[in-house]
Amino acid sequence: MEAEVYRVLRQRLPIRRVVPGAGTTLRILAVVFVTVLAAACGERPTPSPGSRSASSPSTDPLPQDPLPKDQLYEGTGLVLDPPGEKPILCLSGTNDSSPPQCDGPELFRWSWDGLAFDESGGTRWGTFTVQGTYIDGVFTIKGAPREPEPYAGGGDDIGVPCPEPEEGWAIPDPKRTGEEDRLAATRAAEDQPDHAGTWIDYIEQPTNEQEMQGWGENIVLVLAFTGDPERHEAEAREHWGGALCIWIMDRTNRELGRIQDDLSDEWTERFGVETTWSDRDVQLGTVQIGVIVNTPEFEAELERRYGKYAVEVRPALHPVEGQRG
Repeated sequence: MEAEVYRVLRQRLPIRRVVPGAGTTLRILAVVFVTVLAAACGERPTPSPGSRSASSPSTDPLPQDPLPKDQLYEGTGLVLDPPGEKPILCLSGTNDSSPPQCDGPELFRWSWDGLAFDESGGTRWGTFTVQGTYIDGVFTIKGAPREPEPYAGGGDDIGVPCPEPEEGWAIPDPKRTGEEDRLAATRAAEDQPDHAGTWIDYIEQPTNEQEMQGWGENIVLVLAFTGDPERHEAEAREHWGGALCIWIMDRTNRELGRIQDDLSDEWTERFGVETTWSDRDVQLGTVQIGVIVNTPEFEAELERRYGKYAVEVRPALHPVEGQRG
């Protein structure tokens, strides 16, 4: 076969890894391009902190005291303090306006004394790392806020899961590596019931935005399915003559969509969990869900309902081990 076919490795980063999507301009543009290519990417935000949605009652047993009242948590977020209102700690998406717009729990015992901040129209804001207790939608400050640590990571890597062949990536037909060819192969793949995802990467990393087009002899087209790689490769080759990677995953994109839709139901709140956003990662074959505080009971229920590695939980507040408020 011309395409390299491999099964996705069942190795995952820690569930509490928080990736704010930072990185170089080129990497951010690549993320945007992959999001467009991936069929039905996730929608964010979903329910805002503290929101409630109606659903049918669940018969699941309720966990006992999922959130200890004196547990100390730490988190980093934008503090927004509009005039005449209580300040809030933004833990989900933020509208980059002036002043910003966002949602999050109310902050109690907040003070700007000694802190640098931006201000517009009487609204103050700034990003800080804070510690405190989180009870009934209110974050009570314990100790002095501090400037967040500089982000040292590069964000989630967008790459080709298939190892590069020793002889290099095959380009069987350079005349069929245009945008229309790539789009035709993508549409044909997305029409398959076992389609799991589509994305691209570059053989030689681009050095400027002009080199980042999503077609040509410098890109590898990745088409993910849940089975039958030989057939899928043959069908892709009817349209695409460039470098190709056929990747086998555990769940289809439609399955991820059903899981994502189900996560907005009220049953999440029975485990003391407030959701803030959800998304699909077609490269890992998982649904990601943002929460304010995570619990072991919630993670166990997600695995019971959807299977191992199906949902990755990303909490905004993390327990400070061994410390109480």
